[in-house]
Amino acid sequence: MPLPDKIANAPTLELGLDFYFTAFTELTTCRPVGMGEGMIPWTAIKEWGVFNKLDEEEFYDFKYLISAMDSAYIGFKAKQLKASK
Repeated sequence: MPLPDKIANAPTLELGLDFYFTAFTELTTCRPVGMGEGMIPWTAIKEWGVFNKLDEEEFYDFKYLISAMDSAYIGFKAKQLKASK
């Protein structure tokens, strides 16, 4: 039986980027949900960075990347919602 397309054509992460992907999946549980999903709160990103002992430079990179991933995610979800109407 062939692998499902999502598995057979899954993207690969460059070495070290799994750190950010894992953080994003953990932080996504903190997003507010009301009429739709909201952005991950800055305070949750900060707490994650403090808990994981990121230094100042690491934190600024971390916040930038998580925010970019979150914006892409919210954009993707908006397109999905629009297509389903």
